[in-house]
Amino acid sequence: MAGVEDQRVVEGFACGVGSVSGDLHAGQEHESIRGSLGGQAFKGFGFGDVENLAKRSERTYLTPIPAIGHLSELGPLLLTGCQKDLELPGPRPHQDKTRRELLEEERRSFLPLQEKPFEACTRRSTFVDKRSLIQVDTNSYSAPVRWAHHPVLIKSFVDRIELWCEQERVATHTRCYKKGQFRLEPYHYLMLLKTKPGSLDNARAFKGQPWGEDFDL
Repeated sequence: MAGVEDQRVVEGFACGVGSVSGDLHAGQEHESIRGSLGGQAFKGFGFGDVENLAKRSERTYLTPIPAIGHLSELGPLLLTGCQKDLELPGPRPHQDKTRRELLEEERRSFLPLQEKPFEACTRRSTFVDKRSLIQVDTNSYSAPVRWAHHPVLIKSFVDRIELWCEQERVATHTRCYKKGQFRLEPYHYLMLLKTKPGSLDNARAFKGQPWGEDFDL
């Protein structure tokens, strides 16, 4: 349900309004991209307009805060809201048509979207430290000890943290929003037990019952 005009693509739109709506329509001949979230046109690098559209989407679709059990439920909820929005009258001077009709008119000039979905995450390159940890905000996440002291690309999604070494995803953690927390995967440290078996009793990663209650030493 999405596309961009031939003439220009506004940088940053995909991670702003486009990620919420995914529906674009137009009604003017100048180089512009229209978001179905309000039907306003913006030219070039109109980041102020993008911010206004994002604020409108927050007021329209996220107020009050949706009651969902998992982040995966949010997309269909937003899509339903955007589809309802398409039945509203278009912006002036095109109020005699619905936004859906304007969308269909402009669809002829759309370029296809990229085949690979946009990764809605921030990226940061650093090194895995000697404890086989990386830090995001104030929290620490583990990587397999095999990658200690190696370069790592951290992809921070809203719901998870991914660690990539040598173009391979080596760890995935549920993202934590508390402060000063550790997210350690015991299996990341198994290699250490070969040379430091005492770690099984003392290392932070093995505290409690990381293997489950049915595991008995």
